[in-house]
Amino acid sequence: MFNSGILPNASLYSPLAGSITRNLTSLPDLAASSINLYVVFDFPAPVEPVIKQLNGKLKIPVSVDTYYPYVAEKALENGVSIINDVSGVISQQMAEIIKTSGAGWVIMHNGDGDVEKIGDFFKKSIKEAEMLGVHKNQLCLDMGIGFGKTREQDMNLISNIPLYKQAGYPLLLGTSRKRVIREGTGQEKPKERIYGNIAADTMAILGGVDIIRLHDVKNEKQGINMAEALKKHILKET
Repeated sequence: MFNSGILPNASLYSPLAGSITRNLTSLPDLAASSINLYVVFDFPAPVEPVIKQLNGKLKIPVSVDTYYPYVAEKALENGVSIINDVSGVISQQMAEIIKTSGAGWVIMHNGDGDVEKIGDFFKKSIKEAEMLGVHKNQLCLDMGIGFGKTREQDMNLISNIPLYKQAGYPLLLGTSRKRVIREGTGQEKPKERIYGNIAADTMAILGGVDIIRLHDVKNEKQGINMAEALKKHILKET
């Protein structure tokens, strides 16, 4: 999942579309390749020109970061396929929008949390979402690296994925350029944390992560490809 960051003008997304598609579609068999847009607005109006710039130019899904149901609804009406909800809460209003639209819903844990707490949150969120009528195939889980957690908790979550991953539900990891990478590498400049990102991605993929959220697709895809290749050669206990 390519993370766009925030561009100052909607028209700037259009020339990116071709190169993004070429790089993402060459990734290995992760759960999905897509482009993600940050939506930091209080009202949905600024979302529309950005989505319209991408419509018809991408052959991959577009997701939007938002925890506002009305922003999610407007985005879905304009061609977005996935809502990346960072609230850490199963909202009945958001669930209804997801159920009705058939869109994907990334449910992220937000706040302090160790391995056990994240596992409990995932189980509870799955139960609540499905009770509200959302199909399990619409759900994706995210442990929320960097969202209210200590760096020690972040490290533990990246290193111990099998302890809390929920069978049958894709798991998304987003460590790209975050402080946990600075903690492990000492690299102060976010845009120069590529090698640290690749190491974290590799650990996560070997642990069972299905989707990687990143910025530097061209550079990082090589590490992801290798991690996927190595994963296929892990010997199973007999």
